Amino acid sequence: MQEIHLLPESLVTMPSTKTVIGLYKQSFLDMLAFKDEPKRPSDGRLTDFTETLAQILERHREVVETMAQGVLELKEREGDLDTQTEAQVQYFLDRFYMSRISIRMLISQHVILFGPDLRNNRQIGSIDPHCDIMGVIDHAYNSARFLCEQFYLTAPSMTTQVIGLDKTTEFAYVPSHLYHMVFEIIKNSMRALVEKNEDNMPPIHVMICVGKEDLTI
Repeated sequence: MQEIHLLPESLVTMPSTKTVIGLYKQSFLDMLAFKDEPKRPSDGRLTDFTETLAQILERHREVVETMAQGVLELKEREGDLDTQTEAQVQYFLDRFYMSRISIRMLISQHVILFGPDLRNNRQIGSIDPHCDIMGVIDHAYNSARFLCEQFYLTAPSMTTQVIGLDKTTEFAYVPSHLYHMVFEIIKNSMRALVEKNEDNMPPIHVMICVGKEDLTI
């Protein structure tokens, strides 16, 4: 909230930016209602806290789009931004969106663990201790292929390769986060391949490198 006010005043005064500021102010006030709770609150207060977090999660669902709209409103009113202002806005947006991912991750984890909706008993909240990397990649590919075929009437195939002494492609991760990242990369790869290769379209090649302490796609 403090960093928002470091933005150019012209952007802060945009209607959509004001909407985002209002959302964060309301959520901050909602959290203040629990600041004096004991370390071990009653079941009733824990339920209230969880429900409040769920409301905040829903309230901020479209913050990314709303903040982007604020930038568009500024550009429509003032035209192209100067280099310094553009860099200032981009620096803020990068930090803002990264912070949002972290906050939503923490809130989602709490809501899933303490809320009534236990979607997958294998998962610990939103984290899957045995996230199936190949399964997520296949799911992302199939979703991207469907869109590609709808738009271009064709889509490239995909090959996968696992490199490393340990061929196990399972690790602790958030499946939904991994899916979104892989989906976007595969979707962009499909567009590039289709638009640049009318004939003899090569496949998308996905390489999974398994190390002792990490896994890289």
